[in-house]
Order: sequence, then C-alpha cells, then structure tokens
Amino acid sequence: MNGLWNPASKLEIVNYMRLISGMKRASVLLMANLVVALAAQTPARQNYVISTGTAANTISSGKIWLYSYSWYGLQKIELAAIKDGFALVPTDTERLKRELDAHPNTDGYVLAVQVGEHLWYRTPDISPDIIWNEFLPSLNSLGQTTLQPTGEMRLILPAPRKRHITLLYPDARRY
Repeated sequence: MNGLWNPASKLEIVNYMRLISGMKRASVLLMANLVVALAAQTPARQNYVISTGTAANTISSGKIWLYSYSWYGLQKIELAAIKDGFALVPTDTERLKRELDAHPNTDGYVLAVQVGEHLWYRTPDISPDIIWNEFLPSLNSLGQTTLQPTGEMRLILPAPRKRHITLLYPDARRY
C-alpha cells in the first residue's frame, strides 16, 4: 500500500473499525446524557408580557420582587428583570424558598412589580400558608391577566393615577 499504512492483518482493520464505532457510540451517549442533565437543571419559568394601562403600553424596564417580613426584618429577592415588557418569572417554589431563606416566624409576603425607578405595584399581604401554593395567582392579582396563544401570560397593570399636590405656606396660603 505504498508504504503509508500497511496493516498486519484484516483482523487489525476490523479491530480498528470497532474502536472507532465504539467511540462514536460513547460520544453520542455522552451528549444525550449532557442534554438530559441540562434540561433537568433548567428551572421552570413562566413568560410574562407586562404593560400598564393598555396592552400596547409595555414596560421598558423594571423588576419583580418577592419580600418576606417578620419581627426579624425584611428580606427580598429579585424574581425577574423586565426588559422591553418581557419577564421570565421562576415557578419553582422550593428553589425560591431556599433562596429567600425566610425566617420560620415570617408574618407575611408581598409580591411587587417595580416599573422604572418610581412606580411600584404591590400585592396585599399574603399569608405564609398561601404564598407557595398560589404564587403565580398572587402575582396575577396585580392587574388583568390573559394567557396568550404562545403560552405567555399578559399582565396589564392599572394605569398610574395623576395626583395634584398644592403646596401651602404655614398660614395656609398657596405658593
């Protein structure tokens, strides 16, 4: 064979081919196991599209927070960042419990949506018995929700109210 590769026997060729075939099978099995492991590690999340007032008025930026409070203080974790109206809210309540690590004597929880820097929406106080069983319904209670055909949840928060403040001098005259 022109001196480049001269196997000693056909058996050597067969063994070499078996080795290559076994390596291919092993790499395919390894890749399949990696895909299964990565899928198992991906936390469950609900896609949200968040807007204020109307569906067309999506929030450009913001955050979704979970607060717990007790006599031992206030704790919070950021559940999701809102970018161009979209947020991925985790639904794995066991993981959230571990992350928040709330005190056993927690009085209550609050879910809050921060829009920009100055606008906040918060749920009424949620008892510790209810929060982990009705986590997403509690978040949905902040506004009107509809499930989109794509599987995303559209949450329309109430439009901000305009408030008029009149500044007065100490003797009740207007500025």
